[in-house]
Amino acid sequence: MEEENYNLKEPLDEDLIKLIKINNDKDSPIAMSALGKLYERYSKHLMILCERTTMNTSYADEVFQETWRRVYKYASYTSKSGKFFTWLSKIAKNVYLSIREKQLDIVNIEKFDYNNIPEKEETDTALPSLDQKLVEEAINKLSPQSKDVLLTYMQYAPSRNDHLPKDQIEILKNKYNTTSVNLRKIKSRAVQSIKDYIEQHR
Repeated sequence: MEEENYNLKEPLDEDLIKLIKINNDKDSPIAMSALGKLYERYSKHLMILCERTTMNTSYADEVFQETWRRVYKYASYTSKSGKFFTWLSKIAKNVYLSIREKQLDIVNIEKFDYNNIPEKEETDTALPSLDQKLVEEAINKLSPQSKDVLLTYMQYAPSRNDHLPKDQIEILKNKYNTTSVNLRKIKSRAVQSIKDYIEQHR
């Protein structure tokens, strides 16, 4: 199949998506150029949205990058979907929820006995789960600092050994003018606060 080209001077968002959809199976210069133009138009606003949604700059970057990857891979936007940025925002929010669903396992941040929690059926195994609504509520009640620190630990230290990569430690230390020891304390207090909230509202 020959690459289909469009005039890229001032194309509509929908036209750029069509270019990507037609040519992205080959990662052609045309598809990449079309994605680049969308990136130029919306990357700044999308990053602001990601940062506000995640309350965590490093976490926001992961959502930001995955959103653009999905835009390029699926290229499903049409003008019937509404404004392009509204469509893009929905993708970003779905990406954030899917990433956090995998990482935000409050039960496994630290060992904690949830004997009365029903198991969630999985294809291969059954894992303990919590009412997602309670988890969301508990996290949203944390201070921005506590939420940021907790999510950073959950993203970069999922094995629960509290050993963040040095670059992430430095980011948090500089951001909050604190020490690595205090960061672990903030994380522990946040976890305990979530546990207490869940216990009180089961």
